[in-house]
Amino acid sequence: MAEIKNNTKKRANGNVSAAGVSGGKTAAAKTRRKAAEGKDDAAVPVSETGQVIFSLRAGTPIFVKTADICAVTGKSNQWIGQLTSRGVINKTQTSHGSLYSLFDTIKAYCAMLEDRAKKLDENTSEIEKRKKQAETKLKESKALVEEMKANEFQGKMHRSEDVQAMTADLLYFIRGSLVALAGRCATECAASSEPAEVQKIIEREVFSILSELSEYKYSKKRYEELVRQRESFFADNTAESDEE
Repeated sequence: MAEIKNNTKKRANGNVSAAGVSGGKTAAAKTRRKAAEGKDDAAVPVSETGQVIFSLRAGTPIFVKTADICAVTGKSNQWIGQLTSRGVINKTQTSHGSLYSLFDTIKAYCAMLEDRAKKLDENTSEIEKRKKQAETKLKESKALVEEMKANEFQGKMHRSEDVQAMTADLLYFIRGSLVALAGRCATECAASSEPAEVQKIIEREVFSILSELSEYKYSKKRYEELVRQRESFFADNTAESDEE
């Protein structure tokens, strides 16, 4: 008899437990159905498992721990600590301890990211500006070099070394004329016994030299030859550098 009573009690307890689970599921289903139909005045959101989902009104203060900020931002605890020490984000003293205000912290963190992006854009813009300025100067320099080369080939401009070479030619011409002066005057001066006549002979030869100097002009062919030699020299050196 005792064994029969025990079995009866077990079956009764099992039925009660099953009824409780079934009743819980039924209540959750009814709550969801009422909320969907708008019959429930509270209209509390409920999950599939019957758990109530809390819905906060906008602007409700929320204070969280460091671990929550790490989870939201995806950063380490050390990184959040560094932001706090730098004053980017701040903790607030609450009745539950020193916590982060979720809204203020996220707002400050987003402001930091925007400021960093702005500075990066400014640096990028400055770099691009300098790059464009450098490219412009380079193009201007190349254009100036090409213009100078064109003037040089046309004989409108001369390099200092070319002017020096042509001046040296002129000096050699003067030197040769002066050296030849004595030989040109010697015979006639020796044949004359009158100083006035000797003077006229020397003046004549000097005026002749000055006349030749006044008509002296640099040789264009000679100048073109110097330019060709220089260009050929630069071309050969460039080819050797490329081979190396």
